[in-house]
Amino acid sequence: MAEHDAGPDISEGMHSLLDSSRSTSEAFTIIANELIEVKAMLMALIDLQKSALYASGVNEGELETHVRNLIDGYRRRYLRGLEGQVREAAEEQ
Repeated sequence: MAEHDAGPDISEGMHSLLDSSRSTSEAFTIIANELIEVKAMLMALIDLQKSALYASGVNEGELETHVRNLIDGYRRRYLRGLEGQVREAAEEQ
């Protein structure tokens, strides 16, 4: 009889786990799509900045250093923003 009573709890737990799994999957899909968009925008912005620097007479070595610094700066800012969003989402739950 005890086994029969545990049935609904197990079923409820499995549904909860499936819902959680779906939510996690959806969250990762959203994050992946955002990353793709961010990367595309970042690459376009870097190309524009690279063109502007090149047009202003910056030599190729300096240009690559500037581009590397830009990418590192964007990466740090993006990760800080993403970290803040993840913290907020975790606090809401």
